[in-house]
Amino acid sequence: MQNTVMTIFVIHNPLSFPNPNASVLSQYGSIFDLSLPKSWADLSDPQLLFFFRQLATDKPMTEIQTLCLCQWANVLVRCRLYGSVYLVQHDKQQATLTLRQFVCAITALDFLKSFLHTPLPTHLCH
Repeated sequence: MQNTVMTIFVIHNPLSFPNPNASVLSQYGSIFDLSLPKSWADLSDPQLLFFFRQLATDKPMTEIQTLCLCQWANVLVRCRLYGSVYLVQHDKQQATLTLRQFVCAITALDFLKSFLHTPLPTHLCH
């Protein structure tokens, strides 16, 4: 099983962030290293089960990808702070993530979109 590691840098206070110099990163933010499967073959049985349970609820694929990201990378959304900013926890670190950061992060799970959910023909549903 191979996983891809995605690093998300979360700025604590964007207004006080000078320039993206590696020596000052830890003063202004947190780094989340998220380990995610990179293909269908890398999914464990519990991960597959979680995906198909979400798919069975007819949720949009972006919502399913977000739920999978949170479940598989151990990211807990604590609350919505304001607008599209959320307080999240990964392991023992807490930080804020924007909706844009979530959208970028779920691209690591774009392989999930390849699953074609084809409805059954109506004559088989009776």
